Amino acid sequence: MTPEDLQKLESLAGLRLDQEERAVLAQRLERLLEYVRQIESIDSTGVTPIATTLEGLPSLREDVVEESLPAAAALANAPDPHDSHFRIPGVMRQSDGENA
Repeated sequence: MTPEDLQKLESLAGLRLDQEERAVLAQRLERLLEYVRQIESIDSTGVTPIATTLEGLPSLREDVVEESLPAAAALANAPDPHDSHFRIPGVMRQSDGENA
């Protein structure tokens, strides 16, 4: 994990970390990457890939269409509602710093 990699991850995640937080994060990410490298080194020849461990099992419950929560109730605890929508801070920035 290079400092450039960490800086890019910090930027993509919208984080502002101090040097101590960066050092802790870099150490944790490096341990995670080492674990992934260990998993990658396992010989899985002849092992059938699966998408889920629940494959072939019956559904846990029937999918039933029910009435939705009214918009007013859904927005009741929203910090910044707008009409009948949740308003959130922008996450994509243009080169001039404005939201895209």
